[in-house]
Amino acid sequence: MSNEEKEDQTAKLQQLFLEVNNHEIDEKKEKVTEEDLIEVDVLNLHPRSEVHSATNIRFHIDFKRPIWRFIAIIVLLVIIGCIVYFFFDEQIMELFI
Repeated sequence: MSNEEKEDQTAKLQQLFLEVNNHEIDEKKEKVTEEDLIEVDVLNLHPRSEVHSATNIRFHIDFKRPIWRFIAIIVLLVIIGCIVYFFFDEQIMELFI
């Protein structure tokens, strides 16, 4: 399904949702004719397998083992240390001299 079709379908569903919400509010004021409502062709919808086939690929790291957690913390500390040293190297050297 192309992006244009998705956007078109999204716009139609948003319009339908707004009309349903407005219909409940306006029900007391006046009756809505059948011509005013959007007609949804249920038989012409895309198959579920096509809609859900494009899964979002996420980056996932499994931290269940303690060694991986320990390595991740050490790597983060080294990165933070390098950044701090890069920006404050002169001030750090003055502390130790």
